[in-house]
Amino acid sequence: MKLARRIFEKHWNKETSYSDNWESSNPSIGQCAISALTFQDIFEGEICKIKVNNNESHYFNLISDNIYDLTADQFHGSLNYNDKVVVDRETILKNKETNDRYLLFKNSVFKELKKKLPKKEIEHISIRVPNYVAGSDKKPEVKVFCQTNASRKPLNDNLLTPGQNVYMKWTGGPIVATSKLVSWHSGKFENGNINKVRELTLGTNLFGLTDYWDSVSIKGNGNYTVTHLTDEKWIDNILYPATKSFGSSWVYLDTLEKKLKWLSLDHEPIKEKVTGRTIPSRIRFNVLKRDNFTCQYCGRKAPDVELHIDHIIPWSKVKEHKIENLQVACSDCNLGKSDKLLNE
Repeated sequence: MKLARRIFEKHWNKETSYSDNWESSNPSIGQCAISALTFQDIFEGEICKIKVNNNESHYFNLISDNIYDLTADQFHGSLNYNDKVVVDRETILKNKETNDRYLLFKNSVFKELKKKLPKKEIEHISIRVPNYVAGSDKKPEVKVFCQTNASRKPLNDNLLTPGQNVYMKWTGGPIVATSKLVSWHSGKFENGNINKVRELTLGTNLFGLTDYWDSVSIKGNGNYTVTHLTDEKWIDNILYPATKSFGSSWVYLDTLEKKLKWLSLDHEPIKEKVTGRTIPSRIRFNVLKRDNFTCQYCGRKAPDVELHIDHIIPWSKVKEHKIENLQVACSDCNLGKSDKLLNE
């Protein structure tokens, strides 16, 4: 939430503070209610309050049981959130003075959030199917990305420039890696001839992924863009977007609003949490990375095979997802083992 804090701090001032003691050296004084309301406008979640000092109300945000308090530093010492209560925004905004300050602050913040960024500050999200992602526990392989489209050029050249950050997100899951854009190549393929496109990926795992190229070839005619990346790294704390892409495997982060919504949450939102037999995405990622994206039974690796996560002692017997009981297995080995113990 460092980016959100930096943006909010730029728009806090004496007019947006409820306190007569506001000063630029401590800009979060008196800004808690309007900040919590604006934060909710961006990230949804709930607004909570606790009592501080002389029974004053202090407001902050709660998303999936995680506390986000951008104005806590106005107080000396740590705050006790144990007695927090959820407050609806209508109750807060019944106070006309608070409502006026909120509108002043929100309009100022959103004016900056929606402004188009210069090309050098634009970042990108590439979305990939996790079952075929390659790499090791030290480094991912995200150095090439191929996208096709039947009717238009897949990527907008006007939003690309070398050196931009490109994050890798798993379909239906978190953002797990980052890299930098080196170059890109666009063109057309006709009559299912994808040899020229495929040659652009020579030297990468994607080049040998025959199933993928067959799926491109069968389209017949289309447009392609192949991006080349460098400096691939796993990110220390995987990120969960507070928004979704629709029908796209490449997202342009060309405004601060998009950067906030895609890169700010380090926990899995409730609406994306899964229960039952499905393994939570954070655990799934950690197992794949720990096992070097390699089947622990036959030794085959992604992207040559589709990878699953196997319960060593079957789920039907344990009903839980402890990481020490999980390992990577290719689809053949996992389906062949089914719900049996190894000695069976």
